[in-house]
Amino acid sequence: MNGASPSWSGRRPAGKRVTVYAAIIVVTALLVLHVGAQMYLLTLGSEIQKVRRDRADIEAEIRSLELRIADLRKGSRIKRIARDNLGMDFPIGPPRKLF
Repeated sequence: MNGASPSWSGRRPAGKRVTVYAAIIVVTALLVLHVGAQMYLLTLGSEIQKVRRDRADIEAEIRSLELRIADLRKGSRIKRIARDNLGMDFPIGPPRKLF
C-alpha cells in the first residue's frame, strides 16, 4: 500500500495546509484591522463630542462677553464714570462758541 495516494491516508497534502493556514492568517489580520478601525472611529467620535461641547461653552462665553461689552459701552455708565471718577461736568445749554 505504499503506492496509495495521499488523499487515502487521511492527511491533506502540504500545499493545501499552507493555503488553509494562510487563509486563517489573512482572515485574522482582517479582523484585527477591522476591530482597530472601529476603535479608532469610536475614539474620534468621542473627541468630536468633546470638541462640540467645548465649542458650545465658548459660544456661550462669547455671548456673555458681548452682553458685558454692550453694558460697558452704555452712555449712562460713561457719564457716571466721567462725573464721579474724573470730576467732569457736562455743560448746560448749547455751546457758546462752535469755532
